Amino acid sequence: MDAKLVLYILGGMGLVSGAIMLISFNPLFDFILKKQLVLTEDSFSYDMWKELPEDLKMYNRLYYFNVTNYLEVEESRGQIKPLIEEIGPYIWRERHLKENIVWNNGENATRFWTKENCFVNCERFYEDITTIDNGTVTYQQKKFWEFMEEETLPLTLDDTIVNVNMIALSATEYARTQANPFFISSIEAFMIETGAGMFLVSNVRNYTFEGIVDPMITDAIDLNMGLPIKYDKFGWFYPRNDSLNYDGTVNMWTGATSIDKVGQISEWNYFSRINETIYPDKCGELSGSAGEFFPPGRGKDYVDFFSPDLCRSIRFEYDEKTNVEGASGYKYKLGKDFVSNSTCKPENGCYNPSPAPDMNLPNGFHNVTACKFQAPAYISYPHFMDVDPMIFDQFHVDSKLNPDPEKHTSYLSLDPRSGIPLEVAIRLQINGLARPLSYTDPASNITISVEAFDDLPPTFYPLIWFETVTKIDGSTDLGKQVILVTKLPMIMYGVGGTITFIGVLVILIGVSKSFQSPAKRFA
Repeated sequence: MDAKLVLYILGGMGLVSGAIMLISFNPLFDFILKKQLVLTEDSFSYDMWKELPEDLKMYNRLYYFNVTNYLEVEESRGQIKPLIEEIGPYIWRERHLKENIVWNNGENATRFWTKENCFVNCERFYEDITTIDNGTVTYQQKKFWEFMEEETLPLTLDDTIVNVNMIALSATEYARTQANPFFISSIEAFMIETGAGMFLVSNVRNYTFEGIVDPMITDAIDLNMGLPIKYDKFGWFYPRNDSLNYDGTVNMWTGATSIDKVGQISEWNYFSRINETIYPDKCGELSGSAGEFFPPGRGKDYVDFFSPDLCRSIRFEYDEKTNVEGASGYKYKLGKDFVSNSTCKPENGCYNPSPAPDMNLPNGFHNVTACKFQAPAYISYPHFMDVDPMIFDQFHVDSKLNPDPEKHTSYLSLDPRSGIPLEVAIRLQINGLARPLSYTDPASNITISVEAFDDLPPTFYPLIWFETVTKIDGSTDLGKQVILVTKLPMIMYGVGGTITFIGVLVILIGVSKSFQSPAKRFA
């Protein structure tokens, strides 16, 4: 066979093969990707969604704030500013498991909800079975925390922490909302009887998962005072460990009806919006990822994420391109808008539906009081990052409050094509507002107050900040699969382009031989 013909055939085959690969790979890859991203019991994504894989390690690091001069602050009635120090991190390994999974596919789809396991948004109950078919899945999620003792040393769970008494503060703030002299005098009597003061002293073990047994709580429950007390102990993570009900019941789109909805929340506790008593108007809208998946085809704009802890959706704005363990992605961070008050961002006004009388919420705080059973809790970034600078004047000049964007920014990184998370870091701080409470009865003109907080300047005490972090590990099988998925388009386009280039090059060689003289060709 003529050498030129062979070159033309081989070059043509390479050119056609490479062109087909370049043209067909993109739609074929998207088809396969979407097929696997739709959540079913047989999909690639199911096992990772049902239970956080062992290869994907998630850690929760807790940092407590300790008031080292609490006796002086209490004795001086706030004239001496609190001296704050950070103690931590205390490290836990965090695991997730989905249970009570119900596929709403019209065949054996059921909705169930009972008064006994209702957590929030409990105005109605689904006690009957209703068949639905809307491409969603309903589930509850258990979270487990395992203390990492070796990684935490020399710190231990027996370390003592002193900070403002959130039990007394919560009761006081509820009495404030009632404007009822009976409630206020009852709180004052409780505190005198139990010896409760402005500060609470306990250890990390009880502050975190075990819970603090406090006579104010037990007395209020026994006497049926009508206070919004949900649990019999106080602890930042009590009784979350191994709880099936704490995060509520989630209804999530599987992507069966539209891949653009995969992983997005549809309902929370069987409501399509947040309870009006928590966040009214636009702030009560449900949107964003329910936790594990984001729709494919992410752009350089934003992604939304729903947080049961905050009773709301939060928005991560595009920040930059990033690389995680060799996988290229887009990085989105939680910006200033999340904690901007209504003066700086008017549309955030409905996130503070019941502002404290005569108090404008300082910039840099998000009010979660209504979400946390009327406890005076306010979210900020750690160490008051992006908070109004006047807040730092509330504390002793030697307080160790050092906001650092590198350490205290929340972000998540995704593969934009598949929407697969590559790295997540959520870092938030819980603060308690301590301030006086006095009430003058218009009938008797008698003024009553809660003495423990009399004459105090309103102060946002930093209580605890946490970071929940996870990222793919390129040394594990799961990490290698994720990295391959993110790199596959580049690899295939590289292969297709190389084959096309070689095909063109071979054809050109054949063409060049056609222009050579016969004597030269056969020399």
